[in-house]
Amino acid sequence: MSTLYTDFIQNRSGQQILPPRGNVVQMRYNRLDTRGAITFHSRSWEDNGGRFPMSVTLQNISSPDNLALIIWNITWESNCGSSQGFVVMRDGNFAPRSVSSESKGFEAYWDLTFAAGYDGDDSSTPHTHCMTYLGRIGKTGNVEYQLKIQNGSDGQCNNFYYNRPVGNSGSDNNEVGVSSVVAFEIGHDGLFLDN
Repeated sequence: MSTLYTDFIQNRSGQQILPPRGNVVQMRYNRLDTRGAITFHSRSWEDNGGRFPMSVTLQNISSPDNLALIIWNITWESNCGSSQGFVVMRDGNFAPRSVSSESKGFEAYWDLTFAAGYDGDDSSTPHTHCMTYLGRIGKTGNVEYQLKIQNGSDGQCNNFYYNRPVGNSGSDNNEVGVSSVVAFEIGHDGLFLDN
């Protein structure tokens, strides 16, 4: 019996079909330069209005065991401060490991992947948060990742302002910014994460 060791396997067109463990297979980047506001219902993950208007798609995933490493830099502000937060969505559903194993799904509006920060200024100084997600991709083909926004206040704070402060969309003493996301597909053999 012989044993063959290789760094990767590729098809005739040169695409790696079994990437080496731990190597970056692909990288995708997206940037949102526009400024705007999102209005959504309080205390309900079911509201599609809470989707952040920037996503990233990993394309032609070759193995469901590969990992996705997603890094968001989001510039935002809310008139509600720290009661808003984010959860990671994969193809429109909660991404694995994005909420607690005790989560009650869409009823658990308080179960966040990333909690919001708060600096005490609700009108003129947006926040910039860096958020990182690592999880098994779980399928082949194309996979879209997106953030969803939620808050725990009942009937209040339904506006989320991106790349701008609450007060206006940019002037003296009212900073604006940009948001971006970068996604990596990382070759993996399934031994590190269980879902």
